[in-house]
Amino acid sequence: MLGSIRELSANVHTRYPRVKVLDSGTYIEADAPDYISVIASLTNGAPLSMEYTGGHPVYGDAFSWQIEGTTGQLVITASTGHTQLANIAITRYSPSGQEPERIEIAGMDHFGPHTNVKEIYRRLASDILNGTQTAPSFEEAVWLHKLIDDIRLSSRTGQRISQATPVGNLAY
Repeated sequence: MLGSIRELSANVHTRYPRVKVLDSGTYIEADAPDYISVIASLTNGAPLSMEYTGGHPVYGDAFSWQIEGTTGQLVITASTGHTQLANIAITRYSPSGQEPERIEIAGMDHFGPHTNVKEIYRRLASDILNGTQTAPSFEEAVWLHKLIDDIRLSSRTGQRISQATPVGNLAY
């Protein structure tokens, strides 16, 4: 959405090495990090900083994405960091001091855990019928997994990692 990552530095931590299984109440060893921070440069020259923390926030939204541009700022928020399950809100802030503007998202009134699956099936059907390529490809999935591996590598080695250019729709 904002451009591809040219290079990144990252820190990955597991702050809570034991987690409670909600169904049984027992504890197990965590197998995923619960804190990730990334400082990156995009291929268009823009800076990017991202922080992910697991758990429930003490205050505010669990998900907050701020995009600052030349004509203002977009703030995207959700009550959970699992954005595939969340109703998101988008607010536009103008530097001219105008009141913030809430941007309505078509179809959000029927949003739920099924929404992403439904959208992928819709795209796949459209691609098959129309000869287009709007659904994510296997190559894009491989590229995203390499990005995750590079974040882990940067954290483990303390090195800045250069990124390969993504393929397909992710390159835009």
